[in-house]
Amino acid sequence: MARTTLEPDINYVNSGKQNRNSDTISMQANISRVHIGQHYMCKRWAVVCDSSYPTNAVRQIALNNKWFLVIVADIDSVSMNAYLTALRIRGRRIVFLNVDDQYILFSDLTAAIPSRHIGRKNVGYLFAMQNGAELIWDFDYNNRGILDINITNTLNTIDVLQRCRGQHKLFNPYLYFSVNETCIWPRGFPLECVRDTSTSPELCKGNISLENVGVFQSIANTEPDVDAMCRLTHEYPTMFEKNAYFSFYFGPSTLILPIQRARNIMDETGILYMALPTGVHSRVSDIWRSYITQLFFFTQKQGINMIFSPPIIMQTCSDQSSLDDLQAETIKILKI
Repeated sequence: MARTTLEPDINYVNSGKQNRNSDTISMQANISRVHIGQHYMCKRWAVVCDSSYPTNAVRQIALNNKWFLVIVADIDSVSMNAYLTALRIRGRRIVFLNVDDQYILFSDLTAAIPSRHIGRKNVGYLFAMQNGAELIWDFDYNNRGILDINITNTLNTIDVLQRCRGQHKLFNPYLYFSVNETCIWPRGFPLECVRDTSTSPELCKGNISLENVGVFQSIANTEPDVDAMCRLTHEYPTMFEKNAYFSFYFGPSTLILPIQRARNIMDETGILYMALPTGVHSRVSDIWRSYITQLFFFTQKQGINMIFSPPIIMQTCSDQSSLDDLQAETIKILKI
C-alpha cells in the first residue's frame, strides 16, 4: 500500500470556514498536526467515533502500547481539551480529530458525511491508512476488549472450524457458542432465515493461513450486536462461551455473514473496503459494508476470507432504543 504524507486542504483553510475561536486548538496547531504524519507512522491503528466523554473501553485501548488510537469527533462532541483531560492519558499514540481537523485533512470526504452518522469513522480510517496502518481495529465506545492476536506474521496458521457440508449461502455462527438460546442471530441477518437450521451447518476442524484472512470479527458478550427484533424478544445479559478452537472460518465465495462495524480488525486487504456507506441509516451502514466487502473478496481477491472469533469483547448498549432501531432496520438490507 502506498504511503503518502498528509497535506491540508489549503482552499478550506483559506476560505475562513474553520471556527477560529475553537476551544480545542488553534488553526496553526491544526496545520502543524496535519504535517506530522511521519511522527504518527504506525502499523496498528484503532479507530473510534465518540461524541461524549471517554469510556473505559476507550481508555483500555489508549493504554495499549501496541496500538495508536484516532478519536473521530462529531459536531456535538466535547472539545479536544475536555476529552483528553477526562481521558487522563496523553502521548503521541493518541490523535483527536475534531470537525475542523477533518475538513483540513479531507474536506470533500468530510463535507459528504452527514452529521451524527457512523460514516464519520471513514475519516479515521483514511487518517490511519495514510499514517502507515496495516491493521485497523474498528471499535465503538461501548466495546471493552480488543482482538489482539498475533496476526502480523502471515506465515502463521490458526485452527478453525469450517463448514463440512451444506448448501445454504448464509451462515449464523451465534448458535455454536453454547448460548442458552434456541434462536439468536447477528444484526443484518435476514429475518426470514433466522429459524432455518441449514444456516448453522455441521462444522469440521481445519486451519487457515493468516495470509488468506482479510477481516477478523469478534462476537460480543453481555449485549451482543443483534438486531432490534432479537433484542425485543430475548433476555439479557447473553453470555457466549469460547469454543476449544479459536475461530469459525468461512469463505465469502461460499458463505455470507453480516459483519458489524465494531469489534473487527481489517488487514491491508480488508482496509481497502472499510468505507461505511453514508446514504443509509447508521444501523445498516456497516451491514451494507460487510456484504460489499465479501463481494469484492469473492470477485477481486479470490482466496481472501473472513474469520469470526469467540467472545473477547464485552458490550453494553443501555442507551439504545430498540424501537427506534427497529424502525431504522426495516430497510431491506440485501436480498440473498
